[in-house]
Amino acid sequence: MQKAESLVRLPRTHFEWPQVTRYAVGDRYPSHLDAFDLTTESGRSMAGHGGQRVATLLIYLSDCAAGGHTRFERLGVEVAPAAGTGLVFFPAFTLDGAPDPLLVHSAEPVEQGEKWVAQIWVRQRPLHSAEKVGSGGADAEQETRLSVRHIAARETHRLREAVLWPGQPDMCDLPDDTSPNALHLGAFESVGEGGALVGILSLFLPAEGSGGTARFRKLAVEPRAQGRGIGSELVRRAIAEARSRGCSALRCDSRAKQTPFYEKIGMASVGQPFEKYAGAGRYVTMECGLRASARASRTDRSAEG
Repeated sequence: MQKAESLVRLPRTHFEWPQVTRYAVGDRYPSHLDAFDLTTESGRSMAGHGGQRVATLLIYLSDCAAGGHTRFERLGVEVAPAAGTGLVFFPAFTLDGAPDPLLVHSAEPVEQGEKWVAQIWVRQRPLHSAEKVGSGGADAEQETRLSVRHIAARETHRLREAVLWPGQPDMCDLPDDTSPNALHLGAFESVGEGGALVGILSLFLPAEGSGGTARFRKLAVEPRAQGRGIGSELVRRAIAEARSRGCSALRCDSRAKQTPFYEKIGMASVGQPFEKYAGAGRYVTMECGLRASARASRTDRSAEG
């Protein structure tokens, strides 16, 4: 962490909790910006505590036999993963926190072997107290050992039943789980292959190129791991996945008592509460927009003359 602080010239109190991601053969992450889009409600909400992401630190934890480059398409730059090396860039550096469009980047597909990478995003203002992050130690290390990656549909079933529908396995298998437009995210407690799966989310995308609304379902976090921001991080990953694919909005049907959780992430209720399943209580549809507001679009056009 001391090395990271010296690279970005900000203390660790500004750091989001590090994430570790494993990419297997064929895995990639589409073009995206790390900075929040402050013209959207969800972007402003995510920047509400700590401000904009002003620096990104990628730490390559492994070599990659072939592929897996970090590609900055507008700069014509590609960085090959090499164990023990790092990459620092600054996704938003202007005074108003506007993202730098030149720093659109992607994780290119792994062609052979696998790639492990850690990400640390750095904010404008402190996110944590100095007492909480301290100078490291066993407790801090344990809290930050979280990896979010794509998983198979069948891997979601255990937590779906244990957390959402105890004793009702028939409620845990969705017809669209194996659709080409389905993407399942899993949060793991450890860096290694043997890490415990502690959180899941299933994202269902509209037809490719339609620019429609994406939906996520079956967000669940192991009870012992709740209260650590795992659910929020899974939703943020779903937002990033949907935005990178050109979706206009992201929706979910939330149990009514859970709506404050989604509101904190920047989602808002749409329509009236309704009954989705007999005896399961009331549900509310929650949504966040993924594109700039009409007002912002008009301003941009005026600036272009």
